[in-house]
Amino acid sequence: MLVSNFRVYQTQDGNGAINFTVGNELRKVIIPKGDHVPKQVFDLYYGQLKSFKERHYAIAKWIVEDIRRMGYVFKRMPLSRDLYLPVKTEAPVSEFYPRGMTKEDKMRFLWSEVDLSL
Repeated sequence: MLVSNFRVYQTQDGNGAINFTVGNELRKVIIPKGDHVPKQVFDLYYGQLKSFKERHYAIAKWIVEDIRRMGYVFKRMPLSRDLYLPVKTEAPVSEFYPRGMTKEDKMRFLWSEVDLSL
C-alpha cells in the first residue's frame, strides 16, 4: 500500500495530529495534549517545520520514531478504525510466568489474573 500525503498540524484543542493516506483512506495519528512525553516530542519537531521547508513527511517520521523510542506504540482506536493514539507499553508479562508453561497455560494464567483484578 502506498502511504502518502502527510500533514503535521495542531488541532484547535491543542492536540498534535498527523494526517496521512493509505491507498485512498485518510488516517490520523492524534497526540493528546494530556500525555506530556509524546506531546513534548511533537511540539519540538512541530516548531521546526518551517525551518525544514514544510517537509511534513520528514517531521512526521521523526515524531513517530522518537515517540516509539520512548516506549510507546501506536494503537488503533476500536470505535474509529482510522484513528491512532500513542499508548505506553507495559513491562513484558512473560517474566512473571512460571517456567515451562505452554502458550495455552499462559493464556489461562492471564485470564485468571484479569478475573482477579475485576
